[in-house]
Amino acid sequence: MVETRETVLTLNEEEINDLAKKGISERTAATGLSYEIKGLDIRLNGNDMTADAIVKWGALRAEAAVVYHLSFAEGKLLLKPQSVDVRGSSLSPSLLKLKTIEIDPGQYLPEVIQITDLSFENRELKIKFAVNWLQLPGLLR
Repeated sequence: MVETRETVLTLNEEEINDLAKKGISERTAATGLSYEIKGLDIRLNGNDMTADAIVKWGALRAEAAVVYHLSFAEGKLLLKPQSVDVRGSSLSPSLLKLKTIEIDPGQYLPEVIQITDLSFENRELKIKFAVNWLQLPGLLR
């Protein structure tokens, strides 16, 4: 960022995998879901994300691939389930009660920083943000 003077942060697939695993385990614990995600691997392809997951539900264990379409609107990252594949069988996301996931990435940032855009390129997520330089001196007190 310093060299290019652009306020852009780029996350690669590995970094996104780490964040996704952390977020899913926190969400699962907070909602008390009856299943556990035992393994997760995220792959990006432009605006599509494939999540390969190993899910345990009681004594049952299954591997599934869920494809999400990614978009950014009104400051939120939206992950809309497009398809689910379990052992070669295609299932409707609505059958499994999968809904669009909304993530507000701005909630993790100080008020002086605002995300202006998210773009999905190849196997990376580019986060563009703006800094309110007028508020910055107030944080240094």
